[in-house]
Amino acid sequence: VASELDVRILMVDRTGQVLFDTQQTWVGEDLSVALPARMSMPMSGLRTAGTFVDSEGAEWAFAAEPLRRSGNDRQVIVFAALQTRSLALAWFTENILPSLARAGLVALVVSILLALIVSASVGAPLRRVAHAVQAITRGETGVRAPVSGPQEVQDVAQALNRMVVQVEASRQSQREFVANVSHDLKTPLTSIQGFSQALLDGTVVDREGTLHAAGIISEEAERMRRMVDDLLILARFDAGQVALAREPVALAPLLQRCIDYL
Repeated sequence: VASELDVRILMVDRTGQVLFDTQQTWVGEDLSVALPARMSMPMSGLRTAGTFVDSEGAEWAFAAEPLRRSGNDRQVIVFAALQTRSLALAWFTENILPSLARAGLVALVVSILLALIVSASVGAPLRRVAHAVQAITRGETGVRAPVSGPQEVQDVAQALNRMVVQVEASRQSQREFVANVSHDLKTPLTSIQGFSQALLDGTVVDREGTLHAAGIISEEAERMRRMVDDLLILARFDAGQVALAREPVALAPLLQRCIDYL
């Protein structure tokens, strides 16, 4: 058995004296000092295992169990082997590795289930938000991302909705601005076109009428120039290229001039 298992088999009595040794070198030696105190456990009928150091300083791993109990004659059979890396590896493979493998398999199954659950709870709301973004890029109005799912996804949907509201408000403001500008430009253009056509058709023949038409054309052209300048200033404001220079203003003279213009 010792040869097959590559171990050293000892038979030890209750005092720690070796009665039998498969290698025949420890027979008669006292191992009571070398063997740990828990060797008394096999004497009580229990199995135990551990390590001990022999007289030459070599460390041994052992497993012991009672051989027989007959009155006070108690003997223990000890399976001992030199403590080596291969022995530790074999012990780890036999005792720890199966438990770790089972625990790893359970952890893998649980992690896959949790991944599926998290993917379903996060992926579906994100897909709905993505559909809303695609609809917005196609130019559809009134589209809002559904606020659902985990808190992080809800925060993303709410931020997107706020951005959409701001963009729609900006577009509405631009449309109103273009409509107002078109209306304001239409009046001077109509005046310029009418009086210039009158000059071309010869409807105005006297000097006074000609000067009057030319003056109106000049005033309306100047009005259009001011409007264009205002538009350029507004465009620079929107582009962030203009920095306002603020300074104190006396209100009394300003209000007085306003009253004088009324």
